[in-house]
Amino acid sequence: MLTQLGRPASVKELADALDVPTSRLYHHVKRLLEAGLIEAVADRPAGSNTERLYRVTARRIEVAGPGTAPGADAAVDVF
Repeated sequence: MLTQLGRPASVKELADALDVPTSRLYHHVKRLLEAGLIEAVADRPAGSNTERLYRVTARRIEVAGPGTAPGADAAVDVF
């Protein structure tokens, strides 16, 4: 998800790019927002609704902890 948000995108655009149902992503987007890994950057009209656009907050994200193997590359260049 984070690599897809290197440029602003809506949850629908993200779901289309990842080939998953939109409803499946809202929970994950909320958690990424709470963690400060993504931010809402704009709203745009989408028919009678409004779509919110999100993007990552960092160019590179490094992960460390119990879920990473020692010496493993745990960094991702987002864009």
